[in-house]
Amino acid sequence: MSREYSEEEANRHNALTEKAWAIANKYILLLGQEPVKLGFFKRRQLNKAVRCFEEAITIAPENYSSYWAVGKIYQAMEKHSLSLKWFEEAWKRERENADVSRETSLAAMDCQEFPKALFYAGEALSARPKDPGLLCNYALCLMFLSRDHEALDAVAESINLDSNDEITKFVQEVIQAVVAGKRARPLSMKEI
Repeated sequence: MSREYSEEEANRHNALTEKAWAIANKYILLLGQEPVKLGFFKRRQLNKAVRCFEEAITIAPENYSSYWAVGKIYQAMEKHSLSLKWFEEAWKRERENADVSRETSLAAMDCQEFPKALFYAGEALSARPKDPGLLCNYALCLMFLSRDHEALDAVAESINLDSNDEITKFVQEVIQAVVAGKRARPLSMKEI
């Protein structure tokens, strides 16, 4: 349930989130971008952004986007369990958003929590059932859980929706190699 905010609270919240986004947007991984190397200074900056988002959350705890942003920051910092924690908090507040579900699923895969990853991948697909990228992620979760025939079906459906996607083609090759016994089953995202 949302509450009314004073002008001072609203201004403070907006200033905090604007400041945090100004920092975070330089370093977080957004769809289609390459990861940025994070040295000491960049990590310090990202921690400052986290503190701003956390303060904004004390003002407006129902606002999912601040939780999501902190999850993205921890994802960039490769702090996977923290990333998952914050994405799950975002998901509790915004369950119908396929992007929130997708990020939560990816974070769960990074933590090797594959049943949880499959749950969130399914939630993302419920929101956008014909999204080839979400189907590809779902296929990965199925493969991690040794549900190979379902994984093959899901990745094939993804390819049918977008036959030019190189990531999906690669995932299909991985799954096919695992099923054929030509490759060991990956136990983490890093092994893919």
